[in-house]
Amino acid sequence: FSWTDGLPPGEPFMAFVWNVEPHYPHRWVGMPKEIEEADVATRFRAAIEHDDRLLGDLYDGLASRGLDEDTLLVVVGDHGQGLGRGGRHYHRFESLLVREDATQIPLVFVHGSLPEGVTVVDTPATLADLYSTLLDLVGVEVPEGVDGASLAREYQPRVSVSRAITWWPLAARAGRFKLVIDSPDDPPELYDLEADPWETRDVSGRHEEVTRALWAYLEATTTRLREEDPSFALF
Repeated sequence: FSWTDGLPPGEPFMAFVWNVEPHYPHRWVGMPKEIEEADVATRFRAAIEHDDRLLGDLYDGLASRGLDEDTLLVVVGDHGQGLGRGGRHYHRFESLLVREDATQIPLVFVHGSLPEGVTVVDTPATLADLYSTLLDLVGVEVPEGVDGASLAREYQPRVSVSRAITWWPLAARAGRFKLVIDSPDDPPELYDLEADPWETRDVSGRHEEVTRALWAYLEATTTRLREEDPSFALF
């Protein structure tokens, strides 16, 4: 973090640090040979531990310069790993999936002024919330009309939408229920995440009203996105 030494005293800064090691094939320069030759789950865990050490070095760099108390540190992932499903190579195609083990990610805020303790909420948050949350925490007004909500405020239940980088599949989640549509030619599938967290049993036939409501919300949301950004129409 030595580049901050060249900044004028008190100069605000923002840095984005991205590490590729936890992504498949989960390797890095200097990886011990016994780990490099291990199975994918072992390499993944070792890559996470390696990145954790790098994160510690980053924080130590801030602390040694007296910047830790005045810098908001955010740790976030871009997708889950899906190593527990087996069968297919889910660990290679996480960004093409919308199942829970591909969409659940870590999100941690580190700053001395944040309240201590842990509060667990059932309403899912999304990466779209990160923008509003960061502005809120640094005292900047959140613009009207942005997607996402500030996690620094009272969190309201809502429907969350996710999609693969290739547009399909799509998913909409509200509370315990999650609607998944794998392609335009496939029927919607509904999962009760409380009873079936691995999303193995389609219950759309038993909850037709929920299925129709989530499908209508998903259709309206994706239509709006395509209207706002014509590039979405390519998928």
